Amino acid sequence: MADLSHTNAGVCAHLHACSSDEIKDLQARYRKVINWCIREALDPTTYAPSKNPKTPKRPLPKCHHCHIASPRPSVCLQCDIISCRKSIVIKRPIRSPDSARGTSRAPPGAAASSSSDKGKGKARKVVVDHPGAHARASGHMFSVDGLTGAIYCHQCEDFVYAEIIDTWRNRALRTMEERSDISVDEHGKRVKFKVWKPTPEEKAVLNRSTPVRCHSIRPLLNLSQTCFLSAILQAFFHNPLLKQYFLSESHSRRGCEARRAGKAREDGVALGGVGECMGCEMDTAFIEAYTGEGTPFGPTALLLSMWKASSELAGHEQQDAHAFFLAALNQLHVHSGNDDTKHVHCPCIAHRAFAGTLLSTVTCASCGAQTHTEDPILDISLSLQSSHAGPLTLGECFRRYTAEETLSDKAYTCARCRAVSSGTSATKQLSFKQLPKTLAIQLKRFEQNSSNLAKVETMVTFPTELDMRPYMHDAINGQEDQLPREMYRYQLSTVVTHEGKLDNGHYWANVRSGCEWFQCDDEKVTSTSLAQVLNQKAYMLFYVKTSIAYGSGQV
Repeated sequence: MADLSHTNAGVCAHLHACSSDEIKDLQARYRKVINWCIREALDPTTYAPSKNPKTPKRPLPKCHHCHIASPRPSVCLQCDIISCRKSIVIKRPIRSPDSARGTSRAPPGAAASSSSDKGKGKARKVVVDHPGAHARASGHMFSVDGLTGAIYCHQCEDFVYAEIIDTWRNRALRTMEERSDISVDEHGKRVKFKVWKPTPEEKAVLNRSTPVRCHSIRPLLNLSQTCFLSAILQAFFHNPLLKQYFLSESHSRRGCEARRAGKAREDGVALGGVGECMGCEMDTAFIEAYTGEGTPFGPTALLLSMWKASSELAGHEQQDAHAFFLAALNQLHVHSGNDDTKHVHCPCIAHRAFAGTLLSTVTCASCGAQTHTEDPILDISLSLQSSHAGPLTLGECFRRYTAEETLSDKAYTCARCRAVSSGTSATKQLSFKQLPKTLAIQLKRFEQNSSNLAKVETMVTFPTELDMRPYMHDAINGQEDQLPREMYRYQLSTVVTHEGKLDNGHYWANVRSGCEWFQCDDEKVTSTSLAQVLNQKAYMLFYVKTSIAYGSGQV
């Protein structure tokens, strides 16, 4: 039996920490729930009222809390309690500073056990839905959405992504379809579906056939010099974090429109139409990309949304793919309605997928005092200028990026020895304090040369698997061996390439889908090899963490 503890990136730390017996129990319960989901999806009349007593219909499942029937229940994976999505207000104890410094986070229902809380009796009101209330009361962390079959972790407050979960659901769907499918024979009689068993002749034909992929990568129309948009969108479409977010309806277009309508009424302005929200247009683009259609589609509404938000990207001129990438992330963040000051801890999908923290350490050459400054990042720009001719490696670029550099006199004033010297020499070094889940790397191929913007054609070799441990702050301080490799390992996801000059060049993307690689060149999508991908003069590289959460074993 497949095991959740050995799946791909995206399994949360709490699910990862479950024992093998707990995983088996969760798997068994999950299969029961998705079987119910699929039965309801294949035959919605199963739960409809019936006047025929010989064919009684089962009633809709009722919420354990309010006893109201729900067509989309949430089922606890640890006790089979059924809940609806109705929100309630509960009182949650306020933890004291001493209790908040504990070594581990308490289960959802264990917050009331703090001795300091009992003594003070202080509490704050929290709005939760019925599944959340059950999780807090029981300490059960996992539930299943009765409509989609997605697993939700109440500790992470997010859905869990794992390919094995999709596999279970797809297998159950095939089984239920086979059992329920009814066809008509040559006499017009309805007969049950029977599994096809090929004859020896049919087996011989199958053995001579060439396998063809079931899922096709959908091309994008070039909307007048929009190859930069096509390349970045293909990178987004093949990012597992963004894919899970948008295809699981985490961005609700209906809820977003209602929120924007309310804000428009408050501001006394008319509600905008198409292109007002980057999240809504990105959601639509993802749906179009995964319809299974092989014909190209044009993301016109998304382009309009970008034009409205970023005047520098408006128009039909060629634009920079990296500039569009940053502008798209910014608009996803702005339209999410989250606080601009949260940066790496912002819950919007742009920051959840791409945000990290860079640490700048300045050391005084006179007294050795150090000053640390943290900077939030969404991407990394690496210079291609080299002291030697020939190709570079991505590792060399990172080593130069994190190398120690000497600051000139008067460029730094030490707070400790200021009385001795108003200006002193110092060294500065960059390192990573917190890595993003998706590492977006720009190779600086366009640099100012005299009065012109010249393109750097230096070849940069890059790996399919990237270990970021050497560039962490702890590693630079000599503690690299203490950093677990799985926590800092990345897999190559997308390579964006630019050909030609800045103002009249062309972009395309090579994307990984499963174990295969494809070249996405606007309306043209072709299969390619890993060797051809690694031979590209890359402009942008996208690496995705192989382990989103790190625990006692491998995720």
